[in-house]
Amino acid sequence: MHTVLGARSAGDLIFEDRFAEAGEIYVSTDDGSKGTKGFVTDVLSSLNLLVYDRIAVCGPEVMMASVFRLLEDRKVLEKAEFSLHRYFKCGIGVCGACCIDRSGLRVCKDGPVFSGVQLLDSELGKYARDASGRRVKI
Repeated sequence: MHTVLGARSAGDLIFEDRFAEAGEIYVSTDDGSKGTKGFVTDVLSSLNLLVYDRIAVCGPEVMMASVFRLLEDRKVLEKAEFSLHRYFKCGIGVCGACCIDRSGLRVCKDGPVFSGVQLLDSELGKYARDASGRRVKI
């Protein structure tokens, strides 16, 4: 297993020891205080993504959207799974506060993990939802 772990600075890294025990770890920090200076996409760009069977992505939505675009450009999006975090109002799929696309996919009921292909033409990285379910530009 390989893990690409990113954070703003070395002090913000979480579970680094656990990931290292599970396999190889690549670290990036925005400020360069540990690992590669830059973003997880900088590390991913240097890896041969074709050798991986699955690519799991979680974290802030803006970061996940950048990873999504990189994986789409590298033609490996079908290998990816994204764990989305959205505001849940009802938690049973009725209110629509956690919808991620025009077809009505709901994070609370249909996810929270979605394949990269499911997220094509979705709101990922473009819009979030407020407490009333209205779209809010990210």
